[in-house]
Amino acid sequence: MKPSEAFKYIMHSPRMQLILAYFLISLITVVLWFDSSDLLVYTDTHFPIMNLGKYVERIFTILDTGYFPSSYDIRHLILYTYFFLFLPFAAWWNLQLASIMQRVFLLLALFFSFCSISYFLSCISEITEQKLSRIAIFISALFYVFNTYAAIIIWRPFMPYIWHYALFPFFAGFSLRFFIKKETKYLLSTMLVSFFLFPAYTIATSLVFDLIFIATLFLSVKRTFKKSAEQLLFSLVKVFAVVFLLSIPLIIVVLSESSLILTQYRRLTSIAESPQDLIRVIEYNSPNMIRALFYSGYPPLYTSHFSWYQYYTSQFEPLMLATIGFLTTVGILAGINRKKGNTLWFGLLFIWCIFLFLITGSNNPFPELKLQIFQTKPLDILRGVYARFGEYAILASLPIECLGLHKIISLRRPRIYRGIVSLFCCLLLLVPMVPVLNGEFLKKQSFYVPSDQVRFPAAYLFLHNIDKQTVEKDYLYITIPSSADVKSRLWNNGTDGYIGPDIFPFILSGASIRDTRIRNNVLYYVLQGMYGKLKEILPVKYLILTFDQITRRDIEKQVPKNYFLILQKMLKTVYFDDKLAVFELPTNIQETQSWRLLPLDQKVASTTNDIFCNSYYTLVYQNVPLDVSYVQPNYVGKVFDLASLDKMEIRSTLNLKATTDGYYIYPVYIVLPKVTERLYLAAEFKPKEGTWNIYSGFWSAETLHWNYTLLANFSSGNMSFIADFANNRIVIENDTTRLEFPIPKKWVNLIDQRLGNSASQDLRGEIGVYTAKNNLTDVATLDEFVVKIYNDNSLIFSNGSVSVLDSKRVSPTFFTATINNTRPFVLAFLEAYDPLWVAYVNGEKIQSIPLYGVINGFWINQTGLLEITIEYEPQRWFYYGLVVSLLTFTGCVLYLAKEP
Repeated sequence: MKPSEAFKYIMHSPRMQLILAYFLISLITVVLWFDSSDLLVYTDTHFPIMNLGKYVERIFTILDTGYFPSSYDIRHLILYTYFFLFLPFAAWWNLQLASIMQRVFLLLALFFSFCSISYFLSCISEITEQKLSRIAIFISALFYVFNTYAAIIIWRPFMPYIWHYALFPFFAGFSLRFFIKKETKYLLSTMLVSFFLFPAYTIATSLVFDLIFIATLFLSVKRTFKKSAEQLLFSLVKVFAVVFLLSIPLIIVVLSESSLILTQYRRLTSIAESPQDLIRVIEYNSPNMIRALFYSGYPPLYTSHFSWYQYYTSQFEPLMLATIGFLTTVGILAGINRKKGNTLWFGLLFIWCIFLFLITGSNNPFPELKLQIFQTKPLDILRGVYARFGEYAILASLPIECLGLHKIISLRRPRIYRGIVSLFCCLLLLVPMVPVLNGEFLKKQSFYVPSDQVRFPAAYLFLHNIDKQTVEKDYLYITIPSSADVKSRLWNNGTDGYIGPDIFPFILSGASIRDTRIRNNVLYYVLQGMYGKLKEILPVKYLILTFDQITRRDIEKQVPKNYFLILQKMLKTVYFDDKLAVFELPTNIQETQSWRLLPLDQKVASTTNDIFCNSYYTLVYQNVPLDVSYVQPNYVGKVFDLASLDKMEIRSTLNLKATTDGYYIYPVYIVLPKVTERLYLAAEFKPKEGTWNIYSGFWSAETLHWNYTLLANFSSGNMSFIADFANNRIVIENDTTRLEFPIPKKWVNLIDQRLGNSASQDLRGEIGVYTAKNNLTDVATLDEFVVKIYNDNSLIFSNGSVSVLDSKRVSPTFFTATINNTRPFVLAFLEAYDPLWVAYVNGEKIQSIPLYGVINGFWINQTGLLEITIEYEPQRWFYYGLVVSLLTFTGCVLYLAKEP
């Protein structure tokens, strides 16, 4: 046979095609789940099918820097020594290579997942003496890896977890071959033991699992190939010798960087000197924190993952008690099964349903009941071990579903019958891949939170007490500054006691607003003392200044101290220590009118930190306007609706400065929608003459030219500029002179032209004060900037038009409110913006719009007494998925329990 023919024969063989399919699907899976620097993998909260476009895009960037196993992520430092291979690449100069290596190992792990589930099903085929179709095995392996529930176990892609996930069906298969022989009904015993022995965040469970797996593997292979123990051991040594040879290049690199490894190891052990269980802090400080954790999807079953290092004995006892109790239950069920037939299968179904009930968290059904269950005393023992039993139970059920699936597909029935049944089974297992909870909600509640390693310092416990005392009020938290990288702040400081904005939600139930202009605006108004203006954006109650952040440049370390020196003279200090200072903003607006304090450094102000909203308790802010104010170093402005421009009067009052060089400033600066045209009143300072020329003008994207028409000349810099579109006039005045001009015809033509195309365009533009200089304060003092609208039916309303009679959080994805309003308003809903949030007002569906760029807004055009419900639409699919999964699993169990 010619080489070309041999190659063609090999490539077209069923075995090679199966291998290629495994490789391709594994590769795609790696891209889908793990190819991102900030993980796509909220595996129990996101929507793989709905994010298909992102996945396709990331296929072409698979070698980009992604999530890599840094030294702080090593869970099982002693047992999993192969993790040391990654340490030299975890430094900042080798992120690219570390990311590539991580993906290679993920690819191998997922490939083993396919192989192991196939082997498991082949064992079933051999033991039951039934010929199983290859397509049945292939589909079962496919669903095992892609099923969302199965991926929960690897929501943090650390090698120990992924490796056990890949080896789980191998373990079941070897156990089946060795212990069960020709009977399948004892498969339950293997399942129940194995999912409990999956690696927790303690070394004991991982060690037990690995030892049982190695022993089972050894005995199974020994019996299968009928070799002596010495021959088998020699064969294993040969296999591992090849693996060792392939790892020599990595080992050389490790040895060359031994000092780095030693440094990282010492840092790890120093971090582990005084771990504190999260659950103890929660129980000691507040049951509300338990509730917050629970609502975020994390049952309070946590402990420090380093606790095994120093408190091994204290962790070992509850672990063994739980293990013995669980195995005793399995033994009792097995004994009942010998006498009463299929009771064991129904026992599995009962246990699985209980865990499925608990894993749904604060969602229906019975959210309050489940919350009480999680806080009961009998679960104290389980809290000593990180064991997410609900997830493990679902994971353990997947091979059962796969077993039932391939047995149905392998029935000796007509091909069309088997095809219809196969398609139906595929749909049943596909539905749970589509849902689940709102990913944005989970991100807000636990954004990059290593909740099992956090120790809460006294400062943040103080803030939590503030949160408890003001749960019924609308307020925000601001922190200064945010120059540090999120992940660096988290992993470098989180275990040392510092909790940054990423972990704040666990204490303050907050959300992070990441709109730079809004942050700048809030900080600007705080430092200016313009609290009344600040209330127009969002209601702020406390300002938090942190001192212990990691910053990129040494010069930035002084910034928080400079802010503190100023703020302590302006505001009431309610807390201060070496970690942070907390200032209370005045509630009396009049107190702030005399403040005139400029930011220390506008460049620093442009990187001010996040705002934290109290979204946990509050549903509605009353009378939130659609226009949002912005402050940048050279621009102050707000959003407006072009359709309302003919009803507006824009007024700005400035004190223009005389400088040594000339400049342009635009007291009235109108940016039309799509930023294709700009209309403006301009003031040009002439240093030689010491006067200001006043112009009207426009800029168009077609000509890219700034057009100016001279209107007047002033010798004084104290001026007011008015663009009154309602009365078709421009007014320019100072203490002695008042000049009036008509609105330029070019302005009117550009506005009419844009309004003529309004059917297909966004009509939101911006109006404000602008200068070409780097800093507005260098050339002028802005004393007033006001926009008046002469139509009472505009979108900007006065206070008192809406009253919230009642609001209730039914679940994290369902809210209700009763509101009495006298005219239309904007309902602000404080979950992170997602177009999948919808509101129903007396049965009418209303889509969400972005408000402040970060939260949801609903334009409520109805008046009177309104019953409003807000829900996350895909949550319904989650409920459908639960029902379908339950029916699928129940059907498989009943089919397998049926006597031949």
